[in-house]
Amino acid sequence: MEKRERAGNFTESEKEIMTSITSKYFSIIENKKTDAITIKQKTETWERIADEFNLSANNVKRTGLQLKNALLQPQLEPVKSRFDSTANFIIEEKKNCDIYETVQDYTKKKTQKHSRLDQKLEIEIEILQIKKQREEELLNQQKFNTLKAELEYLIVKKQFDELNKN
Repeated sequence: MEKRERAGNFTESEKEIMTSITSKYFSIIENKKTDAITIKQKTETWERIADEFNLSANNVKRTGLQLKNALLQPQLEPVKSRFDSTANFIIEEKKNCDIYETVQDYTKKKTQKHSRLDQKLEIEIEILQIKKQREEELLNQQKFNTLKAELEYLIVKKQFDELNKN
C-alpha cells in the first residue's frame, strides 16, 4: 500500500464550491444502499465531482476520496466530540431534553384542545337528545289529542244515534 501525501486544508471557497457541486449529486452520494452496483456508482460520482472541482477556480487538485472525506468529516465531528468529552454529551442531552419538552408541551396543548372538543361534542349530543325527547313528547301529545278528539266524536255520534232511535 502506498503512502499518500497530505493535502492542505480546504479553504472556505473550496468548501463552498464542493458543497455546490455535491448538491447536484446528493441523491447518489447519500444513497443508503451498499450493494456493488451502488458502491461503483458512488465511486464514479465522486470522481466526477473531483473532476468538476478541479476544473473550477484556483483550487488545489483533489481526488474523489479527499472530497468525500472532507464532506463526511463535519458530519462525524458531533459523534467524535460526544465520546471525547462529558461536557459535550451533557450539552447534547440538554438539547434533547429541550426538544422533548417542546414536543411534550405541543402534545399537551393538542390533548387539551381535543379534550375541549370532546366536551363540546358531549354537550351537543345532550342538546340533541333533549330536542329528540321534546319532539317525541310533542308527537305523543298530538297523538293523544287526536285520540281524544276521535273518542269525543264517537261519544257524540253514539249519543246522536241513541237519540235518533228513540
